[in-house]
Amino acid sequence: MIDRVLARARGTVDNADALWRREEQTAVAFESGRLKAAGISEEAGLNLRVVSNGRMGVAGTTAAKPDPEALLERARASAELGEMVELAFPKSSPESLPPIPTYFDRTANASLAELIRMGKLLVERLVRPDCQINVAVEREIAETAVGNTAGARGEYRATGIAVVVDITRIAGDDVLMVYDQYVGADMPGDADLETLVRSVETRLPRRSRWSRRQRGRCRWYSRRPVSPPSCCRSSRRYQGRPYCREARRWRGRWAKRCSTNGCRSSTTR
Repeated sequence: MIDRVLARARGTVDNADALWRREEQTAVAFESGRLKAAGISEEAGLNLRVVSNGRMGVAGTTAAKPDPEALLERARASAELGEMVELAFPKSSPESLPPIPTYFDRTANASLAELIRMGKLLVERLVRPDCQINVAVEREIAETAVGNTAGARGEYRATGIAVVVDITRIAGDDVLMVYDQYVGADMPGDADLETLVRSVETRLPRRSRWSRRQRGRCRWYSRRPVSPPSCCRSSRRYQGRPYCREARRWRGRWAKRCSTNGCRSSTTR
């Protein structure tokens, strides 16, 4: 496609280069631990940049069958209002460049069911009764081609996958969020998913303890319960309070209440 556009631009403008790109995206989303959405989308686009009479102009289209003539005319019209620029358009190089791996068959051939299975595995590993877990898996397959009127030409294929995990805990006015992600060109292995899970798990308990302190609750918790005197166990003030070391100061208040009511119950441990 870009060859037709560049062939039409030669002799019409000073210089021109074009870029064509096609992308196929597969997305899977889990919200609150349940599969929320899964789908496949595809899009393609062609961009043309020209230098006409020393001025630069650009034009683009996402049509399935773009018209090279119409695209060139729009780029020339843009150049009439463009800035004066000096651009160097490279020529074709005889030297071969070292290959860079950007395309992996395992990622390109991964099915929608396999991506859903990956998301379910992360949900099962990170599910918490008091947390909301969201998982997103996105896979992309892309083809890119570039060229210019000076003779340079190149194209490549690429794959990419992103796995994002976030856990949200809401308690009163406090919101705790812990998240992490894996981004790469190749599919994540079991070790990569395990690293992602541990990264979230190691930060979640620490943050939750901090959140409790911020809510004004006790900083220290005692496994040994502290009970009020028998005459005060029906007190509404006592009901619903956590057992902790700070309850000792409440024992002093219970002692004053007992002395007022004529009760001689001991309030010491």
